[in-house]
Amino acid sequence: MTKTSCSSRIIKLLLFIISFLHVGFALSSDGLTLLSLLTHWTSVPTLISSSWKASDSNPCSWVGVQCDHTNNLISLNLTSHGIFGQLGSEIGNLYNLQTLVLSGNGFSGKVPLELSNCSLIQYLDLEGNRFSGNIPYSFINLQNLQFMRLSSNMLTGEIPDSLFKIPSLKELSLHSNLLSGPIPTSIGNLTQLLRLYLYGNQLSGTIPSSIGNCSKLEDLELSFNRLRGEIPNSIWRIPSLVNILVHNNSLSGELPTEMTNLKYLKNISLFDNQFSGVIPQSLGINSSIVKLDCMNNKFSGNIPPNLCFGKNLCELNMGINQLQGAIPSDIGRCKTLKRLILDENNFSGPLPYFERNLNLKYMDISKNNISGLIPSSLGNCTSLTYINLSWNKFAGLVPSELGNLVNLVILDLSHNNLQGSLPLRLSNCTKLDRFDVGFNFLNGSLTSSFRTWTEITTLILRENHFTGGIPGFLAELSNLRELQLGGNLFGGKIPRSMGKLHNLFYGLNLSANGLIGDIPSEIRKLGLLQSLDISLNNLSGSIDALEDLVSLIEFNISYNLFNGSVPKFLMKLLYSSPSSFMGNPLLCVSCLSCINTSYINPCVDKSTDHKGISNVQIVMIELGSSILISAILVIIIQRHFHRKESDTKDLNQWYYIDRGAGRIGVRYAHESNILGEENPTALPNLVLQATENLSDQYIIGRGAHGIVYKALLGQHVFAVKKFEFTRRREKQLRMMRKEIEVLGMYKHRNIIKYADYWIGADYGLVLYEFIENGSLHDILHEKNPPPPLTWKARFNIAVGIAEGIAYLHNDCDPPIVHRDIKPKNILIDDNMEPIIADFGTALYRKLSEDSYSYSETRKMLSTIVVGTPGYIAPENAYVIVQSRKSDVYSYGIVLLEIITRKRVVVPCLNDESNVTSLVSWARSVWLETGKIEYIADPYLAEAFPNSAALTKQVTSMFLLALQCTEKDLRKRPTMKDVIGLYKRDMFKWCDEEENRDVIASDTSLQSYSPNIFPIIPVFSIDHHIHGESSRAAAQRQREVTFTVEAESMDYIDFRVWQHFDQVRYGLCLEDDWSRIPTIYIDGLLVKLMGNGKIMAENVLVVAAMNVPKVTYVRPSLIFLPSVVGPIVTKPFNWFFLLRWGQYMHLCKSLSYQPKSYFINANKINALQDLILEATENLNDRYIIGRKAHYSVYKVILGQQVFALKKFEFGKNKQKQLSIMWNEIEVLGMFKHRNLITYTDYWIGGHYGLVLCKFMENGSLQDILHEKKPSLPITWSDRFKIAVGIAKGLAHLHYNCMLPLMHGDIKPKNIFLDANMEPIIAGFGTGLIWDLSKISYSHSETSQMLSLHVIGTPGYIAPENAYIVGQGRKSDVYSYGVVLLELITRKKVFVFSLNDATTLVSWARSIWLETGKIENIVDPYLANSFPNSAALAKQVTKVFLLALQCTDRDLRNRPTMKDVIDMYNSDLFNWSRGEVEHRDAVAANHNASGQLL
Repeated sequence: MTKTSCSSRIIKLLLFIISFLHVGFALSSDGLTLLSLLTHWTSVPTLISSSWKASDSNPCSWVGVQCDHTNNLISLNLTSHGIFGQLGSEIGNLYNLQTLVLSGNGFSGKVPLELSNCSLIQYLDLEGNRFSGNIPYSFINLQNLQFMRLSSNMLTGEIPDSLFKIPSLKELSLHSNLLSGPIPTSIGNLTQLLRLYLYGNQLSGTIPSSIGNCSKLEDLELSFNRLRGEIPNSIWRIPSLVNILVHNNSLSGELPTEMTNLKYLKNISLFDNQFSGVIPQSLGINSSIVKLDCMNNKFSGNIPPNLCFGKNLCELNMGINQLQGAIPSDIGRCKTLKRLILDENNFSGPLPYFERNLNLKYMDISKNNISGLIPSSLGNCTSLTYINLSWNKFAGLVPSELGNLVNLVILDLSHNNLQGSLPLRLSNCTKLDRFDVGFNFLNGSLTSSFRTWTEITTLILRENHFTGGIPGFLAELSNLRELQLGGNLFGGKIPRSMGKLHNLFYGLNLSANGLIGDIPSEIRKLGLLQSLDISLNNLSGSIDALEDLVSLIEFNISYNLFNGSVPKFLMKLLYSSPSSFMGNPLLCVSCLSCINTSYINPCVDKSTDHKGISNVQIVMIELGSSILISAILVIIIQRHFHRKESDTKDLNQWYYIDRGAGRIGVRYAHESNILGEENPTALPNLVLQATENLSDQYIIGRGAHGIVYKALLGQHVFAVKKFEFTRRREKQLRMMRKEIEVLGMYKHRNIIKYADYWIGADYGLVLYEFIENGSLHDILHEKNPPPPLTWKARFNIAVGIAEGIAYLHNDCDPPIVHRDIKPKNILIDDNMEPIIADFGTALYRKLSEDSYSYSETRKMLSTIVVGTPGYIAPENAYVIVQSRKSDVYSYGIVLLEIITRKRVVVPCLNDESNVTSLVSWARSVWLETGKIEYIADPYLAEAFPNSAALTKQVTSMFLLALQCTEKDLRKRPTMKDVIGLYKRDMFKWCDEEENRDVIASDTSLQSYSPNIFPIIPVFSIDHHIHGESSRAAAQRQREVTFTVEAESMDYIDFRVWQHFDQVRYGLCLEDDWSRIPTIYIDGLLVKLMGNGKIMAENVLVVAAMNVPKVTYVRPSLIFLPSVVGPIVTKPFNWFFLLRWGQYMHLCKSLSYQPKSYFINANKINALQDLILEATENLNDRYIIGRKAHYSVYKVILGQQVFALKKFEFGKNKQKQLSIMWNEIEVLGMFKHRNLITYTDYWIGGHYGLVLCKFMENGSLQDILHEKKPSLPITWSDRFKIAVGIAKGLAHLHYNCMLPLMHGDIKPKNIFLDANMEPIIAGFGTGLIWDLSKISYSHSETSQMLSLHVIGTPGYIAPENAYIVGQGRKSDVYSYGVVLLELITRKKVFVFSLNDATTLVSWARSIWLETGKIENIVDPYLANSFPNSAALAKQVTKVFLLALQCTDRDLRNRPTMKDVIDMYNSDLFNWSRGEVEHRDAVAANHNASGQLL
């Protein structure tokens, strides 16, 4: 018994020991929890899998795990371990957990609610993952939590107010998510909060004032949200505040003075908001400000003078505001300053003295009103790499101390008033990349010392006074990408060494100099050059050397002396811009039928077939030639011997001119009868008697061609002009004859009238009416004290002069060019009415072409330059031409004198010994200030505050003067244009001006632009230029008005675009088209050209009225076809019969015209007929693609294949028609090998058709994603596609006449031709810009507002989703997305098992997590990386470029020019290196493997 019980006890003891040992060696519950979490992870690094062992008793020795003394897990830290998957709900079983750090991994899915069970947790960090969904409300249970970091995820929804019921919280970081809604007001409960990071979300509403209760808050970052309203004052009272960052919101209001009491405040970032008011002036005294960024707001007043009081200021950014006053001297003494940005404000006065500062690297003070000298003390800041002082009023010399800045990379001093030569010490700046001193008054020559600028890529010296020859050392600057030397005084020949600049890409501008000689043949080596301008020189010879410049997009050789035929390659540039060849009368085209322009002549064909002539014919030809030459010699000898007699006695045999004109003639005849003098020869007797033998005491004026006396004949006063014949008799006699001839033929109230004339042996006399007030010159400049001149009087004078000149130009036959319009030749009568006088230099002759085009300069040549210096148009100085546009230029100068009361030359501000032209002074002041009160004389300027309408009128007239004085005569208006402007409503209040009782005009004043005349809606298309329509055509064509008489209304203005410079204004219903009952039909426009030829054009979808006739307005005829055929216009018959010679020439010309143009209106439907036949009435089986706005058909016409776009109009006809028009006109504005072009188009009642080139390889979308099986794409092809797209976009952004934004860049809109060359298409959403209002600054997002967001989701830039602005940087973002698709072959949205994300977010996260490009690219590329390090490097570089292009902050994105520069760098010259061979082998191997 005893033995049995003892045995049983032993057995029980052994069992107890065994069970104890089993329990002792089993894994603890915390370890089991971690292993269960492991099952939710799809990617586990080996470091964790090898460490986390189930055989361990506890996890305390595992990687990332930390336990307390009782082996309870209290910390789990797995930062940046490359874990992917989800965070399981088992995490809630770690009840003792105090620290959880999982940042920098790939966790996805929702944040588990069970995490709130870890009630002891103090530190929670899930930053840098892909968590989505809402933040759990149950986190309210984490009452011990002190640090919460959930940033850089994809969390959505509103911020739960439960987070703000955790009183121990010290840091809350939720930035870089997709959180929305307002910031909860309960945030004020966090009294222990130190740091609050909510930036980079979509939070809205106002900033709650309860944040002020967070009395220990140090960092407050709320930037990149949608917050509005003001910053509560309570925040500015938090004494511990160090950093406040609220940029990129819509906040407003003023900054309170309470902020100046914050002792610890260091960083203030307010940029890209709408703050206003004055920045507190005591800011900086009580604190040590390190960074103050207020860019792109509406702050006014002065910069606080003590910002650097604490000696810690590193960055001061106050650009794009309305700040004024002087820049504080404290900034110049601030030795800690690194970046100084004050651009686009109204700062004035000089720059402060800059003490020695080795920290300052960046300075931008451009676009202000800074004056004085550029301080030489800038040389003390030797670390400067960037200086931009452009668009200011700096004067004097460029300081030589700038040569101390050896680290300088960019120096921009353009658009100032700098003088003198470039200091030689600038050659020390050997790191210069960009040097711009354009639009100054610099002079001297360029010395060879600047050859040290070996790294420079951009050199801009244009519009200065540099002299000498183009220096040869420029050829040593081999990195030059852009060279601008235009508008200087360079002479000599173009150096042959220019051909060494092989990297020239963006432009070479040598225009408006004095260059001579031929174009060197070496210029053909500039194979990358895209823009060449050598216009306005005296270059001669052939242009064959330019034929090899195959990259040229912009080209201008106008106004030189070139000869010979245009090379074949340049013909395409002649098509796109004929005016770029004008002014070269000896230049010709061999193929006349290839181009239709009056700017260039056809070449004479010397290869005619001669069969030989007989001896008799030879004798007859010689005999006839001898007789002809003899006859000519006899005539010359007779004219020589009889010239003197003819000149003095038989003037009336040359020109019959009646003596006496109008009222003055009657008055003179009356006085002659009273005095008993009826013989015209009595005139000298009367004059000599009245002036005491022409005594000097009767002289009232002296002109270039005669002396003017005051003579009392009877009871009336006359003016007598005496022409001296003693010297250059023939010239003086010709001047007098021309004046009396002109004045005898034409009569106008604003043209001087004469009563009689007499010609003697030594002098001649012309008797005029006497003008009491003298000349306009006397009133403006000579009388002392100057008489007050009201605006009404000035306006009447301006209008009167314009009407007189317009009469001479347009209503006289032949037209007359005065050629010497100036205040001295404008007399003012008793009623302040202007009278144009002095016609001695007038030019009048029959014009073969009634136009204001450049071709006119070949019709009206003179052997000398006539006129008065200062009033002579620029083109007359070197081309020796006088056209009507020359008078327009002179008229513009007179307008400037009327407005400013300044003479034609203006003394320089800082050096009265030097002068500048009134035009240059006015333009510079306007561009610098934009304020008319700085330009108008004080008498006018004082009245501006009392009358907004007066200010508008004076400004409008000033802008007109600027347009009249444009260097390019094509941009000047005609005098009819000027009259049309004066008749606008803006100028109808002048009668009440003196009483200041003014009603402001409804017409808003436009800022200065090259053309101030309004753009009218146009409903016609020029078929001969491939359907180029209104906005596109506006850049190189003008309007002609046709008044259509209708039964239902008095008038309607019908406008069409055509190739004439002259603008004719008529009545217009441009704002009221919707009220006109119209139907839309097709029409036919027939143009009568100046050479008598007819040109017929299609007019599509024009408003058709039931009209009995169409009134003819020169220089065109219009035919409107009705349902049954064209309407033959009534004026067609009598007009041609009126001019028989022109009619006969016309009949001959008509024989070469297709008769169907005049008898068959259905000719214009030929395109539709061809297409319907080729597609079996647009059968669906020919459809090869469908887009949002059209279907695409494959059409075979003849032997060629085309792609046909069919736009269905349907219910939303206006929208679809608008989209089609937009695409047609945008496509008509450019030509580039990477941009789609169209062949023809047609518009009907229900649909429209556009015919384009067919792309064999389809779209990039097809090749990347659609074709099955997917075809391998080599890196060579991908890179070619990327570069081609970039070149196309860069051309749109920078090289179009009006810059274009595509708005929908995506693979579906990129087609590939047979050579895998990308072609950008889909321009239905393209936007046309005014480049003067576009920039890449912070304000870009507010410069191009649209009514809706355009583009395709996934490719739309982030800022467009809420700012509703499309700028060039939007296209850059879309381009970056396309690059990612090229590299990864993934679609724009990436789908996984649990969620979906954008390709951009996916690529960024993978790169941040792994840093390995092989984890991102598609396998075909990745498999090649081991064989080629160069390939991996290039792909990585393009990938990083894609990330930069898709940066959320548009300021960080490159421009398309930057992208092109990167592609042209040495890194991508791989086609000549190892990459091509090895990668080709690897690619072929991979392709074979995949196909198998």
